[in-house]
Amino acid sequence: MASDAVVCLACGYDLKANRVISPALGVEEIEPPKPTGDQRPEFVRPGGTPKLVGILGGVVLISAGICAGFAVPNGSGWVVTGAMVVLAIYSGILHTATGVAAVWCTAKYVGERFTKIDLVAARMLLAFATFVLVLNLPVHLPYEWLDKSAKLILAVGVYFLMLMALFRRDRRVSVVLLAMHAGIWVFVQLGVLLGVVLQSMATPTPGKP
Repeated sequence: MASDAVVCLACGYDLKANRVISPALGVEEIEPPKPTGDQRPEFVRPGGTPKLVGILGGVVLISAGICAGFAVPNGSGWVVTGAMVVLAIYSGILHTATGVAAVWCTAKYVGERFTKIDLVAARMLLAFATFVLVLNLPVHLPYEWLDKSAKLILAVGVYFLMLMALFRRDRRVSVVLLAMHAGIWVFVQLGVLLGVVLQSMATPTPGKP
């Protein structure tokens, strides 16, 4: 230690203060990494494979088509029966697509990510195929209006329960999903009806100029 030194560099002894100075240890603050990508939760909860759920949905939809054929009144002929079978299956496929759109809209509404589109399509196929199956049960009530009303109410109820079970969401989100699908379904049906009306108006009536 030099004669004119005030603090010993080896031991840290301060001659003026007559004490040992402990050096302050610096703490380096490291900023945590910022999260990257979309951190919102996924709307679709895991459960089941798209292949298995899709196969089950296809079986239910084919069964719904067969039920639609049996529900046709006797004497309608094979053409009408076959057309009803095809119409039921077509409806199931078409509104599986509208159901996927409804899931996308619902995910946007609740602020979650829309993922696993293959699993969404498989679940919607199974759910809506069940709706078509219940709607076409070959069981008839005494009055036509009562028969159709009862089947529609039962089909909607079963479809709602299927949505809750397959997507594993609470009642509020399931109601939103059901309402979204119903709105898209009505929009598509109105488009089809408008096309039929316009086609009939554009078709000339025989015997008229």
